[in-house]
Amino acid sequence: MYRLGLEAILGISRVGDTLKIDPCIPGNWPGFQLTYRFGRTPYLVRVENPDGVNRGVRQIVLNGVSLPDNRIPLTDDGRQHKVRVLMGSALPSRGRKSAKNDRDDLLSRGVK
Repeated sequence: MYRLGLEAILGISRVGDTLKIDPCIPGNWPGFQLTYRFGRTPYLVRVENPDGVNRGVRQIVLNGVSLPDNRIPLTDDGRQHKVRVLMGSALPSRGRKSAKNDRDDLLSRGVK
């Protein structure tokens, strides 16, 4: 039952070595928070819904770095990681860093 709620309502599921986040919540929810544990590593996930939407991810930020899609790379390094999910329409790609640059930023910060 827990997994059903986590995946179907909160839209959080593990896909290989990534965590996919695609929430489907009532529009009147301002958001939610949870801690996802991968091995000995906690991921503090905060989902914000400022526009009162039911679905859609505008942006995901892992440890201060914007991710190119809604998948969070998981690593069992024992350190706490902070994830911020902003619901809404996707940000335009114009002016965004490339996915390669985002990956390089993550690797330079020790996120695998």
